[in-house]
Amino acid sequence: MALAVALLAGAAGTGIWLLARDDGDGASHYPGGSSGTGAASDPCAAVDVALAKEWGLDSGRPDNPTDPNAGLTSCQWGYYGSNTSATAVFHLIYAKGPVPMSPSPTPIAVTGVPSATASENDTACAVQWPTSFGKAIVHVARSGEGLPGDLCSLAAGFAGAVAPRVPG
Repeated sequence: MALAVALLAGAAGTGIWLLARDDGDGASHYPGGSSGTGAASDPCAAVDVALAKEWGLDSGRPDNPTDPNAGLTSCQWGYYGSNTSATAVFHLIYAKGPVPMSPSPTPIAVTGVPSATASENDTACAVQWPTSFGKAIVHVARSGEGLPGDLCSLAAGFAGAVAPRVPG
């Protein structure tokens, strides 16, 4: 059963799982293996301390769905910019296969990622690109005041920075 829902229907932390698609086949669909373990399935491993510091992010932490059959694994970081409280939440998500998004994704320029697409609303932007295991998705959502600029430009820049570190 596939369930397509709106891109981030509200809360930044839980909204990313609204992008999920459950194949309903009862199998685990983590990239890099069926158990969901190992570096290939750990999006947190794609951002080291230096990259996090460069982007003004806190330490990454797993942010996985409660249903392992959803075919998603994710890591999230708080983005502080020049503030002392988070102004955005960044997610790097590995997904098996297509992820329904609304509004429909459109092409976006991402350095080093020629086939990236983006979907956005007033509070979030998701940039996705194909990988050997399905899709990699960078999702950036506002979580406070003071986040400068266009969310999709921010998401595209981060996607370009992490894409070389994402498994095939």
